[in-house]
Amino acid sequence: MEQTRNFATHRIIAPLKTTYIFLRETIDEWSNLYPSRMAAALAFRGIFSLSPIMFIVATMVDVVLGGRVATAEFSATLEQILGPEIAGLIESSLASTSFGPSSTDHIIAALIGLGVTLWAATSLFNEVKLSLNTIWGVPYAMSRGIFNFIRNRLMALATVFGLGLLFLLIVIVNTVVSLLTTLLRLDALLQLGAALASFALLILLIALLFKLMPDVDIKWRDVWLGSIVTALMMTIGISLIGIYLSISSVGSAYGGTTGALLATLIWLYYSAHIFVFGAKFTQSYAVRFGSHAAKQPETAPQHG
Repeated sequence: MEQTRNFATHRIIAPLKTTYIFLRETIDEWSNLYPSRMAAALAFRGIFSLSPIMFIVATMVDVVLGGRVATAEFSATLEQILGPEIAGLIESSLASTSFGPSSTDHIIAALIGLGVTLWAATSLFNEVKLSLNTIWGVPYAMSRGIFNFIRNRLMALATVFGLGLLFLLIVIVNTVVSLLTTLLRLDALLQLGAALASFALLILLIALLFKLMPDVDIKWRDVWLGSIVTALMMTIGISLIGIYLSISSVGSAYGGTTGALLATLIWLYYSAHIFVFGAKFTQSYAVRFGSHAAKQPETAPQHG
Protein backbone atom coordinates (compact mmCIF):
# COMPACT_ATOMS: atom_id res chain seq x y z
CA MET A 1 0.00 0.00 0.00
CA GLU A 2 2.82 2.38 0.90
CA GLN A 3 4.57 1.64 -2.39
CA THR A 4 1.35 2.32 -4.30
CA ARG A 5 0.92 5.64 -2.48
CA ASN A 6 4.53 6.62 -3.24
CA PHE A 7 4.09 5.65 -6.88
CA ALA A 8 0.93 7.78 -7.17
CA THR A 9 2.66 10.68 -5.44
CA HIS A 10 5.82 10.68 -7.55
CA ARG A 11 4.45 9.57 -10.93
CA ILE A 12 1.03 11.24 -11.01
CA ILE A 13 0.48 13.90 -8.35
CA ALA A 14 3.95 15.47 -8.53
CA PRO A 15 3.89 16.00 -12.34
CA LEU A 16 0.37 17.41 -12.14
CA LYS A 17 1.41 19.78 -9.37
CA THR A 18 4.50 20.86 -11.33
CA THR A 19 2.37 21.46 -14.43
CA TYR A 20 -0.17 23.47 -12.45
CA ILE A 21 2.53 25.65 -10.87
CA PHE A 22 4.20 26.14 -14.26
CA LEU A 23 0.95 27.19 -15.96
CA ARG A 24 -0.05 29.48 -13.08
CA GLU A 25 3.32 31.24 -13.05
CA THR A 26 3.36 31.47 -16.85
CA ILE A 27 -0.09 33.08 -16.91
CA ASP A 28 0.92 35.51 -14.15
CA GLU A 29 4.08 36.51 -16.01
CA TRP A 30 2.16 36.75 -19.29
CA SER A 31 -0.38 39.11 -17.73
CA ASN A 32 2.47 41.29 -16.42
CA LEU A 33 3.66 41.79 -20.01
CA TYR A 34 0.51 43.84 -20.81
CA PRO A 35 -0.44 41.30 -23.52
CA SER A 36 -3.40 43.37 -24.73
CA ARG A 37 -1.08 46.22 -25.63
CA MET A 38 1.39 43.87 -27.31
CA ALA A 39 -1.38 42.06 -29.20
CA ALA A 40 -2.86 45.39 -30.31
CA ALA A 41 0.52 46.44 -31.74
CA LEU A 42 0.82 43.15 -33.61
CA ALA A 43 -2.76 43.37 -34.90
CA PHE A 44 -2.19 46.97 -36.03
CA ARG A 45 0.89 45.92 -38.00
CA GLY A 46 -0.95 42.87 -39.25
CA ILE A 47 -3.88 44.76 -40.74
CA PHE A 48 -1.47 46.71 -42.96
CA SER A 49 0.87 43.79 -43.64
CA LEU A 50 -1.66 41.05 -44.39
CA SER A 51 -2.45 42.04 -47.98
CA PRO A 52 1.21 42.71 -48.96
CA ILE A 53 2.24 39.38 -47.45
CA MET A 54 -0.53 37.57 -49.30
CA PHE A 55 0.43 39.40 -52.50
CA ILE A 56 3.98 38.03 -52.22
CA VAL A 57 2.64 34.57 -51.36
CA ALA A 58 0.16 34.64 -54.27
CA THR A 59 2.95 35.70 -56.63
CA MET A 60 5.12 32.79 -55.46
CA VAL A 61 2.24 30.34 -55.93
CA ASP A 62 1.53 31.71 -59.41
CA VAL A 63 5.21 31.55 -60.45
CA VAL A 64 5.69 27.97 -59.20
CA LEU A 65 2.33 26.45 -60.12
CA GLY A 66 0.54 28.89 -62.41
CA GLY A 67 -2.75 28.21 -64.15
CA ARG A 68 -6.36 28.42 -63.07
CA VAL A 69 -6.12 25.34 -60.87
CA ALA A 70 -3.42 26.96 -58.73
CA THR A 71 -5.44 30.18 -58.48
CA ALA A 72 -8.54 28.25 -57.43
CA GLU A 73 -6.59 26.22 -54.86
CA PHE A 74 -4.95 29.39 -53.52
CA SER A 75 -8.39 30.95 -52.98
CA ALA A 76 -9.72 27.75 -51.41
CA THR A 77 -6.70 27.48 -49.09
CA LEU A 78 -7.01 31.14 -48.11
CA GLU A 79 -10.69 30.64 -47.29
CA GLN A 80 -9.90 27.44 -45.38
CA ILE A 81 -7.34 29.20 -43.17
CA LEU A 82 -8.87 32.66 -42.75
CA GLY A 83 -12.58 32.17 -43.42
CA PRO A 84 -14.70 33.51 -46.30
CA GLU A 85 -15.01 37.12 -45.12
CA ILE A 86 -11.30 37.70 -44.49
CA ALA A 87 -10.28 35.74 -47.59
CA GLY A 88 -12.70 37.80 -49.69
CA LEU A 89 -11.22 41.05 -48.38
CA ILE A 90 -7.68 39.92 -49.20
CA GLU A 91 -8.64 38.67 -52.66
CA SER A 92 -10.32 41.99 -53.43
CA SER A 93 -7.15 43.78 -52.36
CA LEU A 94 -5.00 41.47 -54.47
CA ALA A 95 -7.23 41.97 -57.50
CA SER A 96 -6.59 45.73 -57.38
CA THR A 97 -2.80 45.32 -57.05
CA SER A 98 -0.75 45.50 -60.22
CA PHE A 99 2.86 46.21 -61.01
CA GLY A 100 2.64 45.92 -64.77
CA PRO A 101 5.17 48.33 -66.34
CA SER A 102 4.57 49.76 -69.79
CA SER A 103 6.67 52.93 -69.64
CA THR A 104 9.45 54.56 -67.64
CA ASP A 105 6.94 56.26 -65.35
CA HIS A 106 5.18 52.96 -64.80
CA ILE A 107 8.49 51.24 -64.05
CA ILE A 108 9.32 53.85 -61.41
CA ALA A 109 5.81 53.59 -59.96
CA ALA A 110 6.09 49.79 -59.99
CA LEU A 111 9.43 49.87 -58.17
CA ILE A 112 8.06 52.29 -55.57
CA GLY A 113 4.97 50.12 -55.16
CA LEU A 114 7.11 47.01 -54.81
CA GLY A 115 9.28 48.72 -52.19
CA VAL A 116 6.22 49.82 -50.22
CA THR A 117 4.81 46.29 -50.46
CA LEU A 118 8.02 44.72 -49.16
CA TRP A 119 8.27 47.31 -46.38
CA ALA A 120 4.67 46.75 -45.29
CA ALA A 121 5.06 42.97 -45.48
CA THR A 122 8.18 42.99 -43.28
CA SER A 123 6.75 45.44 -40.72
CA LEU A 124 4.65 42.73 -39.06
CA PHE A 125 7.58 40.38 -38.54
CA ASN A 126 9.75 43.24 -37.32
CA GLU A 127 7.09 43.89 -34.67
CA VAL A 128 7.04 40.16 -33.91
CA LYS A 129 10.79 40.29 -33.29
CA LEU A 130 10.44 43.26 -30.93
CA SER A 131 7.66 41.48 -29.02
CA LEU A 132 9.69 38.27 -28.69
CA ASN A 133 12.72 40.24 -27.50
CA THR A 134 10.53 41.89 -24.86
CA ILE A 135 9.27 38.49 -23.69
CA TRP A 136 12.83 37.16 -23.47
CA GLY A 137 14.05 40.26 -21.64
CA VAL A 138 16.40 41.42 -24.39
CA PRO A 139 17.30 45.12 -23.87
CA TYR A 140 15.94 47.34 -26.64
CA ALA A 141 19.41 48.86 -27.13
CA MET A 142 20.60 45.54 -28.57
CA SER A 143 18.21 45.99 -31.52
CA ARG A 144 19.28 49.54 -32.33
CA GLY A 145 21.80 50.71 -34.92
CA ILE A 146 21.81 50.72 -38.71
CA PHE A 147 23.38 47.25 -38.93
CA ASN A 148 20.72 45.69 -36.70
CA PHE A 149 18.01 47.62 -38.57
CA ILE A 150 19.11 46.19 -41.94
CA ARG A 151 19.61 42.72 -40.47
CA ASN A 152 16.16 42.74 -38.86
CA ARG A 153 14.49 43.83 -42.10
CA LEU A 154 16.32 41.18 -44.11
CA MET A 155 15.34 38.55 -41.55
CA ALA A 156 11.73 39.75 -41.72
CA LEU A 157 11.86 39.57 -45.52
CA ALA A 158 13.27 36.04 -45.34
CA THR A 159 10.44 35.15 -42.96
CA VAL A 160 7.88 36.47 -45.46
CA PHE A 161 9.33 34.28 -48.20
CA GLY A 162 9.50 31.36 -45.78
CA LEU A 163 5.81 31.89 -45.06
CA GLY A 164 5.25 31.91 -48.81
CA LEU A 165 6.99 28.55 -49.16
CA LEU A 166 4.92 27.03 -46.35
CA PHE A 167 1.71 28.40 -47.87
CA LEU A 168 2.83 27.02 -51.23
CA LEU A 169 3.24 23.60 -49.63
CA ILE A 170 -0.29 23.85 -48.22
CA VAL A 171 -1.64 24.75 -51.68
CA ILE A 172 0.24 21.81 -53.22
CA VAL A 173 -1.11 19.45 -50.55
CA ASN A 174 -4.67 20.69 -51.14
CA THR A 175 -4.21 20.35 -54.91
CA VAL A 176 -2.98 16.77 -54.55
CA VAL A 177 -5.82 15.99 -52.14
CA SER A 178 -8.37 17.38 -54.63
CA LEU A 179 -6.96 15.18 -57.40
CA LEU A 180 -6.82 12.08 -55.20
CA THR A 181 -10.34 12.73 -53.93
CA THR A 182 -11.57 12.73 -57.53
CA LEU A 183 -9.65 9.55 -58.39
CA LEU A 184 -9.96 7.47 -55.22
CA ARG A 185 -13.17 8.82 -53.66
CA LEU A 186 -11.67 8.81 -50.16
CA ASP A 187 -12.99 12.24 -49.28
CA ALA A 188 -13.01 12.09 -45.47
CA LEU A 189 -9.62 10.39 -45.09
CA LEU A 190 -7.85 12.68 -47.56
CA GLN A 191 -9.41 15.81 -46.08
CA LEU A 192 -8.23 14.70 -42.64
CA GLY A 193 -4.74 14.15 -44.03
CA ALA A 194 -4.72 17.62 -45.61
CA ALA A 195 -5.89 19.20 -42.34
CA LEU A 196 -3.17 17.41 -40.37
CA ALA A 197 -0.53 18.46 -42.91
CA SER A 198 -1.67 22.09 -42.68
CA PHE A 199 -1.58 21.90 -38.87
CA ALA A 200 1.94 20.45 -38.95
CA LEU A 201 3.10 23.29 -41.23
CA LEU A 202 1.54 25.82 -38.85
CA ILE A 203 3.50 24.27 -35.97
CA LEU A 204 6.67 24.48 -38.06
CA LEU A 205 6.06 28.16 -38.88
CA ILE A 206 5.49 29.07 -35.22
CA ALA A 207 8.54 27.06 -34.16
CA LEU A 208 10.69 28.91 -36.70
CA LEU A 209 9.46 32.27 -35.38
CA PHE A 210 10.05 31.29 -31.75
CA LYS A 211 13.50 29.89 -32.55
CA LEU A 212 14.96 32.39 -35.03
CA MET A 213 13.36 35.78 -34.37
CA PRO A 214 14.48 36.65 -30.80
CA ASP A 215 18.05 37.84 -30.19
CA VAL A 216 18.57 34.90 -27.82
CA ASP A 217 20.22 31.51 -28.22
CA ILE A 218 17.27 29.10 -28.17
CA LYS A 219 17.46 25.35 -28.72
CA TRP A 220 14.97 23.51 -30.88
CA ARG A 221 13.86 21.39 -27.94
CA ASP A 222 12.73 24.58 -26.20
CA VAL A 223 10.22 25.61 -28.88
CA TRP A 224 8.32 22.50 -29.96
CA LEU A 225 5.91 22.20 -27.01
CA GLY A 226 5.08 25.91 -27.07
CA SER A 227 4.61 25.78 -30.85
CA ILE A 228 2.18 22.87 -30.59
CA VAL A 229 0.21 24.60 -27.81
CA THR A 230 0.11 27.86 -29.79
CA ALA A 231 -0.95 26.17 -33.04
CA LEU A 232 -3.65 24.18 -31.24
CA MET A 233 -5.07 27.26 -29.49
CA MET A 234 -4.96 29.25 -32.74
CA THR A 235 -6.71 26.52 -34.72
CA ILE A 236 -9.46 26.03 -32.15
CA GLY A 237 -9.92 29.75 -31.56
CA ILE A 238 -10.02 30.69 -35.23
CA SER A 239 -12.56 27.92 -35.86
CA LEU A 240 -14.74 29.25 -33.03
CA ILE A 241 -14.38 32.81 -34.34
CA GLY A 242 -15.43 31.59 -37.79
CA ILE A 243 -18.50 29.87 -36.32
CA TYR A 244 -19.36 32.99 -34.31
CA LEU A 245 -19.03 35.27 -37.32
CA SER A 246 -21.13 32.94 -39.46
CA ILE A 247 -24.05 32.84 -37.00
CA SER A 248 -23.81 36.40 -35.70
CA SER A 249 -24.59 39.67 -37.43
CA VAL A 250 -21.14 41.21 -36.89
CA GLY A 251 -20.21 41.11 -40.56
CA SER A 252 -23.65 41.77 -42.03
CA ALA A 253 -24.45 44.57 -39.58
CA TYR A 254 -21.66 46.71 -41.02
CA GLY A 255 -21.89 45.26 -44.49
CA GLY A 256 -19.39 44.41 -47.19
CA THR A 257 -15.83 45.58 -46.79
CA THR A 258 -16.39 47.11 -43.34
CA GLY A 259 -17.72 43.85 -41.96
CA ALA A 260 -14.84 41.91 -43.49
CA LEU A 261 -12.35 44.41 -42.06
CA LEU A 262 -13.91 44.04 -38.60
CA ALA A 263 -13.74 40.25 -38.90
CA THR A 264 -10.08 40.53 -39.91
CA LEU A 265 -9.32 42.71 -36.88
CA ILE A 266 -11.01 40.22 -34.55
CA TRP A 267 -9.03 37.36 -36.09
CA LEU A 268 -5.72 39.24 -35.96
CA TYR A 269 -6.22 40.44 -32.37
CA TYR A 270 -7.09 36.96 -31.12
CA SER A 271 -4.21 35.36 -33.03
CA ALA A 272 -1.79 37.97 -31.66
CA HIS A 273 -2.96 37.28 -28.09
CA ILE A 274 -2.41 33.56 -28.55
CA PHE A 275 0.96 34.13 -30.20
CA VAL A 276 2.14 36.29 -27.28
CA PHE A 277 0.94 33.69 -24.78
CA GLY A 278 2.62 30.90 -26.75
CA ALA A 279 5.87 32.86 -26.85
CA LYS A 280 5.73 33.42 -23.09
CA PHE A 281 4.88 29.75 -22.58
CA THR A 282 7.95 28.82 -24.64
CA GLN A 283 10.20 31.23 -22.73
CA SER A 284 8.94 29.97 -19.36
CA TYR A 285 9.43 26.36 -20.44
CA ALA A 286 13.00 27.06 -21.61
CA VAL A 287 13.83 28.84 -18.34
CA ARG A 288 12.32 26.19 -16.07
CA PHE A 289 12.85 22.92 -17.94
CA GLY A 290 14.86 23.62 -21.09
CA SER A 291 18.26 24.90 -22.14
CA HIS A 292 17.91 28.12 -20.09
CA ALA A 293 17.07 26.32 -16.83
CA ALA A 294 20.54 26.89 -15.38
CA LYS A 295 20.72 30.57 -16.35
CA GLN A 296 17.89 32.83 -15.30
CA PRO A 297 17.37 35.96 -17.44
CA GLU A 298 19.46 38.89 -16.25
CA THR A 299 16.97 41.61 -17.18
CA ALA A 300 13.27 41.93 -16.69
CA PRO A 301 11.07 42.31 -19.78
CA GLN A 302 10.87 45.89 -20.99
CA HIS A 303 7.34 47.16 -21.36
CA GLY A 304 6.68 49.53 -24.19
